[in-house]
Amino acid sequence: MLERGFHLSLEAFFSILLLLNLMALTLPFESQNLNRLSILQKQHDLFKVWLVTKTFDLKEMAKDFQKAFPGFSGKIILMQGKRVLHEEIIGEWAESRKENYSAESRIYHQGEFFFVKVIVQI
Repeated sequence: MLERGFHLSLEAFFSILLLLNLMALTLPFESQNLNRLSILQKQHDLFKVWLVTKTFDLKEMAKDFQKAFPGFSGKIILMQGKRVLHEEIIGEWAESRKENYSAESRIYHQGEFFFVKVIVQI
């Protein structure tokens, strides 16, 4: 009986030791991924504000963009199907920049579906 109990406690000790080692091997998050997540969160928040206020005036949308992304340049594109209705460029847009973060949302407004696309340039 004592031997059996000793083996169980030894197995439990090794199990706990293995669990602690696995927990110690956690990989750190990359800051770039969190930066991307932060930008997507802000873009999503802009979509929510525009849907709640039902404001689709591009000048007002550009002001909201500048509040959410101060110091960044970007584009707001309003589309119906594949046809671009309006495009607003905010800040100094450069086609050569590599880091563009894009998000789009489908919006139903006044009996029609629209696509609003927000592009943030880093």
